[in-house]
Amino acid sequence: MKYLAEKSGHPCDVIAAGAWSNDLFAHLPYVGEVHVLKSRNKPYWLNPDKRRLVKALKQRGVGPCWIFVQNKHILPLLKRSGFVSQYISTPLTASESVIHVGEEWLQTAAQQLSGSDSILPLPNMDRVNWELAVSEDERTDAEHWLAQRKLDVNNYVVMQIGNKKTMRVGDPRRASNTKFWPAGHWAEVARYIAQQHKMPVILIGTPNEGGLIDEVVSLAKNPLVLAAYQDVGIRRLAAVLQLAHSCISVDTGPAHMAAAVDCPVLVLFGETNPARDRPCSTESIVQCISG
Repeated sequence: MKYLAEKSGHPCDVIAAGAWSNDLFAHLPYVGEVHVLKSRNKPYWLNPDKRRLVKALKQRGVGPCWIFVQNKHILPLLKRSGFVSQYISTPLTASESVIHVGEEWLQTAAQQLSGSDSILPLPNMDRVNWELAVSEDERTDAEHWLAQRKLDVNNYVVMQIGNKKTMRVGDPRRASNTKFWPAGHWAEVARYIAQQHKMPVILIGTPNEGGLIDEVVSLAKNPLVLAAYQDVGIRRLAAVLQLAHSCISVDTGPAHMAAAVDCPVLVLFGETNPARDRPCSTESIVQCISG
């Protein structure tokens, strides 16, 4: 989005899913309006989010549009808003490609802005700044939050064990949940860090992940293994990660956030290819494990 804004001379309006999207994007100088589709599966006439989006896009007017994450819902909404195919750009490579999605998206943006039908050279990823900015106020808030838990800056490990697939209704061990790791395994890792390194481990997540987090804390049987899922919004999470020693996470959003705030991160991948979807960091270490 920063690249698009710099090249086009206008901030990017964003269509995103997830209630966290507005908090993550709205304050960025290269982002304009943020439109959140909390529900994508309901039919158009039963879905206020979809109708609100179409109304806003019609008022905004037609212009270049980039679809970076394909889904069956967005194209009909764009067409209903008056966007015709020549305004819409989609990734240039196949989904099974081993090109990193960041490279793919930058190339897609560059080609549309150039007005060329040829495949442009991939941008130099070594020069890309992946940093997610954390303000001084956010750091101060995180420091107070840590102090309330008697935790010191750079002396705790964050663990993100939940994700959207894991928290769906049903048995989390089902075959379709490729990001599930048993609570007992997480507890062993947390207990090892706490015992061997005398370092607190904070299991962070959303309130609906609380049951899984509490189970891991209970199994770990160590007072240095802590739960935090009631008061960790997306901006506070960014600051808490930036102040952490390191992070261990499944392949999910907070892993990418950790890398973006230069927190060393170990990421557990299931069937997703790390070569394509690994988190990117400007300064810190990102280690991926598959299997």
